[in-house]
Amino acid sequence: GLARLYFAFENETPLAGFMLILFGNYCSYAFAGNINNSVGAGNFLHWEIITLLNKQKFAKYFLGQVAAANVETDNVKFTDGISQFKRRFGTLEVMGSSEKYVFHPLKNKIWKLLLKLFLKK
Repeated sequence: GLARLYFAFENETPLAGFMLILFGNYCSYAFAGNINNSVGAGNFLHWEIITLLNKQKFAKYFLGQVAAANVETDNVKFTDGISQFKRRFGTLEVMGSSEKYVFHPLKNKIWKLLLKLFLKK
């Protein structure tokens, strides 16, 4: 009961799928996948989810991170695509933060070294 999967189909073809994480009366959009389509499957699925969560008395539906306004980046898909998609739902944007806790500093240093060695470009 802590996660839900939702899908939008056209005939037998899946066009969009979302994974939501639940915590009490809060719901968080965690992951999505879409097949490029012209029927608006992603928008439709979000709207249906928002309607359902509202009926089920969820207090908040978190859509996740968006790009800050006027930020130049190479990730056009995120800034011009995903962020604008989320904003079109009339969302309230709030500043977020994150914290990192390293429980094993030596293991963390070894891990970072291994990443550098094996992920060299």
